[in-house]
Amino acid sequence: MATTNEPDFPSLAIPTQDSTASTSTHISPHNKQAPAHKALLKPIILGGSLCITLSLLVLTFNKLYITHSNSTITQFNLSRNYALTPFDEIDAQKICQLKTESVHGSQLVMSYLDSHSSRFETRTGMYKMFLVAHIGTLDDYEEARVHCHVNPKQHQVRHYKTVFPRRASLMSRAFQFFTKPS
Repeated sequence: MATTNEPDFPSLAIPTQDSTASTSTHISPHNKQAPAHKALLKPIILGGSLCITLSLLVLTFNKLYITHSNSTITQFNLSRNYALTPFDEIDAQKICQLKTESVHGSQLVMSYLDSHSSRFETRTGMYKMFLVAHIGTLDDYEEARVHCHVNPKQHQVRHYKTVFPRRASLMSRAFQFFTKPS
């Protein structure tokens, strides 16, 4: 028995077809076994797809408005850290405009902030937002005033009202138009 200093590693030599060998190292195409990592691949892909789908559903439903007792709760910026950048008048304006869009739908032509009247009222701790809204169609709309009180802690509309200015009837306006002195 001869001793060699060679380590006992598996041979990297390519096995040859030896007719006298009782065991064959040749793998037949009919006797293939999937490696262990391939067997785990399908459940991992399925689990990952499920996680991504659930995440997208959660994000979608978080952006929807939840209506509760005539108030709109909205999270329009999920990535924002309100501890670093506090809720402000622009956020209150956005919430008020979203509420106006949900109330008037396709009849809302446009809305903009009345910056002279809008303010934060320290006594109530609410933003009092006043918008001017054009409601109707592009060719025929009425200008309305929107009163909107927004709670900055809950990001909720606490009071909402659309006020249409009192206008004379069409008949009386037509009568005044034709009776004006030239």
